[in-house]
Amino acid sequence: MLDGGQMPTRLIDLKRKGVGSDTIRLVSTKDWKQGEHYIALSHCWGNLTELQKSSWCTSPANFKTREQEFLVSSLPATFRDAINVSQELGKRYLWIDSLCIIQGPDGDWDTEAEKMETVFRNAYCTIAATSATDSTKGFLDRPPRTSTLQYATIPNSSHGPVYISTSIDNFSSDVEEGVLNGRAWVLQERALSRRTIHFTERQTYWECGGGIRCESLTFMKNGKVSFRADPEFPNSVKADKRDNEAEIKLFQSLFEDYTSLGLSHNTDRPIAIKSLAIELAKTFETNVRYGIFECYLHRSLLWYRFQDSPMERIWDKSDIPSWSWMAYSGKIKFLQANAYESDEWDPNVQLLRNIPDEAASDSESSGFLLQARLASLYGIEVKGSGHVIRDGSGFEIGQLWFDNQQYSSSKEVLCCVVGRRKEPCTKQHYYVLLVRKGLKDGIYERIGMGSIAKCCLQFNNPDVRVRIS
Repeated sequence: MLDGGQMPTRLIDLKRKGVGSDTIRLVSTKDWKQGEHYIALSHCWGNLTELQKSSWCTSPANFKTREQEFLVSSLPATFRDAINVSQELGKRYLWIDSLCIIQGPDGDWDTEAEKMETVFRNAYCTIAATSATDSTKGFLDRPPRTSTLQYATIPNSSHGPVYISTSIDNFSSDVEEGVLNGRAWVLQERALSRRTIHFTERQTYWECGGGIRCESLTFMKNGKVSFRADPEFPNSVKADKRDNEAEIKLFQSLFEDYTSLGLSHNTDRPIAIKSLAIELAKTFETNVRYGIFECYLHRSLLWYRFQDSPMERIWDKSDIPSWSWMAYSGKIKFLQANAYESDEWDPNVQLLRNIPDEAASDSESSGFLLQARLASLYGIEVKGSGHVIRDGSGFEIGQLWFDNQQYSSSKEVLCCVVGRRKEPCTKQHYYVLLVRKGLKDGIYERIGMGSIAKCCLQFNNPDVRVRIS
């Protein structure tokens, strides 16, 4: 763990009471000194039955009992394997979400979910149960190999000895495409972990900021997604002295990947990435509101529904605004605008604090509205959920993307200007949010995004600014 790093609220104490003892216990870290080593488990819950949840998970009903002791043998195979690995590594304490967070409506999931950043960042290492499709499968009993490890040596190559082996080190297939890394929560867990041991069906991989080591002793780098194993991430973004364009590409690719991953509960969409987004905001020296970075406000808003993937509004108590991709299920893409210097961003686009209750003090709970200039679509008949706009000669002069397929009436579709390309007046292209009037008087809601030629827009009153919830 990092010196001075915050401890998780609870850990599992793996120290047995005696030889042959099969008991462990849950301990509070409230009065502990900071810096105690512990290991964190990253795993798939799977589709647990209510009986399994009640017997495995910590709940208000069994919490006090587990502070005394509980049986290792009562836990599923994945948890037992994590206990064995932790003890082999010589570490006394282990963090497992369903054991260390009190589950259920009277538990403390809401508050503990906010601390995921510190749990994985400050862990000595993370055990990734990559091959386990659920908690019952375990990850240490790998299928027997069809052949023994064999290799040939070419000692006199121009770059030194070369080893040719029948055992394939395929980190992309074994880890990146594995079941575990198809889960949305895991992207954040892996990116925030300082070092990770991946247990796959084929072999075990060690991953840290220095690269990847395989059982065959092969060393490899992880290219495009190297930040997910960088112990200094996201501070290394600044250390790399990335330019603005690189920072934009980083958060856009991160959020695009995140929205393609699975969640058991769609209402977790803003939560499962929140800690990572906050860390990025600190590095960018800005604020982040619902996945929108204020320093890159305009670029953050230019997301759209990916191909024909369905997007449905997620209705829950968090009341995420319509201009945030966190408000919807489904995969997104960001508009790949021109080079950063070749775009002009409309200064009327601003985030405004919305405080319906004067007693509200938290910036997220009080909410934000988006302000922008209003315009009308001119000479366009809107049909379907996606629409290519062509001029009289058949040339494409724009495209509209709707967040879902219910907006087929052009009469209700308006737009708000986000920015435009730096081009001659006759060729100017605008980036817009598609909006319609909301339920509240004077408030609009986003229904899509577009990139269209100036001739397709009509500014009835250029000074009119509206608010989008």
